[in-house]
Amino acid sequence: MNADAEPAGNIHTEPRRQRIRGTLRETLDHHRTRPAKIFDFVIQMLIICSVVSFSIETLPGLSDDTLAVLSAIELVTVAIFTAEYLLRLWIADYRLRFVFSFYGLMDLLAVAPYYLAVVLDLRSLRAFRLLMSHFREMTEPPPRRALAELQTSPPAP
Repeated sequence: MNADAEPAGNIHTEPRRQRIRGTLRETLDHHRTRPAKIFDFVIQMLIICSVVSFSIETLPGLSDDTLAVLSAIELVTVAIFTAEYLLRLWIADYRLRFVFSFYGLMDLLAVAPYYLAVVLDLRSLRAFRLLMSHFREMTEPPPRRALAELQTSPPAP
């Protein structure tokens, strides 16, 4: 077998991939075809659903069942928005340009809070800040620490 020859399975893979990217680009970016219009409508309805469910979630005294439904709605909408973002990234000719474009940043900012809340628990962030401030206090030279304590202590009566 020739070292420069393509494996038999990859002969049609690239044109197929290009066709899929082209179809997705037409659906996601150009808004002219019926599937593109349906996709736009579905995304707009998901945005409205997400905003309404988020607003309802802020109301006090919601039952556990209601909170569970709202969490499920959030999970589904974030999953769909994430898939849309990843598809847009995949079909972009210049991916880095897409990431830093206005719409790329808006799409990323739409899903980032969900993933940050999952990854970073705010209590752990607070604990990290306390640990760092304690570390900073321990590494400061004693005269500076004493001066700082004098500046923050109330004046003697």
